[in-house]
Formats: sequence, C-alpha cells, structure tokens
Amino acid sequence: MEMNYSSILRFMKGYFADFFTRAQDPRTAGQMEDYLAPDLEFIPYIAGNARISGRDEFLSLMSAHPSSIEKLTPEDIMVDEARRIAVVLIKTEIIDSATGEILVTKRYHVVYQLMLDEKKTIKIKKILFFEEILPPGTLDVGDVLRKDSGMADLFSDTR
Repeated sequence: MEMNYSSILRFMKGYFADFFTRAQDPRTAGQMEDYLAPDLEFIPYIAGNARISGRDEFLSLMSAHPSSIEKLTPEDIMVDEARRIAVVLIKTEIIDSATGEILVTKRYHVVYQLMLDEKKTIKIKKILFFEEILPPGTLDVGDVLRKDSGMADLFSDTR
C-alpha cells in the first residue's frame, strides 16, 4: 500500500472505529495488532504517567479498565504524508460499563507517527499523547480508571 493522504485518513478512521469495539476488551485487543507496530512507543505528556514501550504493553493498558469504556471520537484529523504523521483532535467519553452513563468528557491532542511494515501495511510506530487539563475538582479520566486494579498505579494521584 502506498502511504498517501487518502490511505492514511482511511487507516486512521478504521483505527478509531476498531478501538472502541476491540481495543478495550482483553478477548479482542489482539485484533488491534493490525494497526500497531510491535515496537510501538506510547508517550503520554501528562503528569504521573510513564512511557509505554511495545504493542503488547499498550494493548494491555487499553484493556485494563473493565469498569469503564473509553469512546474516542476524532473531531479533526490532519495528515502530513511527507512526514508520515496524523495529528488528531479527539473527544473522549469515559462511559461506565455497567450503567452506560458518561462519566467524563474531555479532549486529547495526539500525534501518530506512522510507518510501512515489511508487507507495506501502515502501522502506528509512535503515539505522542497530550491531554486536556480539566478544572480542579472536576471528575477526570484518572479518577475513573484508577478504580480498576490494572490502572491504579498508572493513575496515582500526583496533583
């Protein structure tokens, strides 16, 4: 596949559609390997969080919060095919798995660095993740996700 504007945009739209239905369930998270390089780097630029190295660690993190579901809606996708990046403004809704109630709404600004693998398939090589800061006292993503044992250490309160 050639990496051009159309193929990158189609790839990113597919990624977001599949993220909601596959990435957050340990039984289907492995299906996201179609989008992620094995040596993926996830670098969150938010307080208290460490770099995630490798696709397996990233997918483990995405499926480690069964009490809630993160719905990502891309509001704007900017593609730079020459630099092989997609910059996405994302609205996220953290939804209680049991009730369907939206607990948190916020925005992320994410830079996806892309590559072609040995089969000439687009993969995400690096994710640079920037998160909106909500007003003090507002329920935030970490407040919700730290309820799950797999997320407690990652979202330790550093504020």
